Amino acid sequence: MVSTRWLLATLACRLLTTTAQSEETQRLADVLFAIGLVPDEALATAAAGLLVSGANATSEGLQQALSAPGIDEHKRTQAELFYSYGGSPPVYPSPKGSGAGDWAEAYGKAQALVAQMTNEEKNNVTTPVLSTRGCSGFTGTVERLGFPGICLNDGPAGVKGPVAENDTRANGFPAQLSVGATWNRGLAYWRGQQMGKEFKAKGVDVALAPVLGPLGRIATGGRNWEGFSNDPFPTGALIEPTIKGLQESVVACAKHFIGNEQVGCGEIGSAQEVTR
Repeated sequence: MVSTRWLLATLACRLLTTTAQSEETQRLADVLFAIGLVPDEALATAAAGLLVSGANATSEGLQQALSAPGIDEHKRTQAELFYSYGGSPPVYPSPKGSGAGDWAEAYGKAQALVAQMTNEEKNNVTTPVLSTRGCSGFTGTVERLGFPGICLNDGPAGVKGPVAENDTRANGFPAQLSVGATWNRGLAYWRGQQMGKEFKAKGVDVALAPVLGPLGRIATGGRNWEGFSNDPFPTGALIEPTIKGLQESVVACAKHFIGNEQVGCGEIGSAQEVTR
């Protein structure tokens, strides 16, 4: 069996006989040596050079692939826009929900309202605007038809922020992680029901809850408390009654199916979470 030390030493000989190490390579080598991942400075330099070379080769390969004939120009010049949700093909009419309950009356009211809107008014509703009511998210309004807009509000433990309806006080409900520790579906339903009542009383239409992730890859991750569990089974078992409870009063928005532990810097004024 070839030892790791011998392999790294061989790589060091090859790399050190070629060109001088780049600035990126040296910075990476310093990190590898400082954290003790590679105990020898020369070996750290060799390992860093190998990693940087691989990264550069991957980057060059991607650029070559995107430059190949037949590749859509937007993939090269506007990759983010091309692959974002906005690039998804539209489907008309939008499919109706398949959840439990009689939605016929609600769909009928919605269709009757939209049928009276001008194109400008429809655009106004589907373009997010800043809210003066304390909503986390807010659609446009159609005053001519008496449509006040749709108020969306965080979070997974209750109303967040100074929603203007009634007063600004709100209850802080137990975190989903605490409820998850009980394995109690009845408690999950009751919690969702009470949260839904308060969201509605504050003038909220859509509760941005419950949360399905994160997976708890890091025990000290700043988002772990938002989910019921890092196990999909109890999470699913508790999400369902929570949504039923919430939707007795407001629309629930289950969120963060994947990637919720991949958090960088928060918004200005909030704590910086580094849970990568």
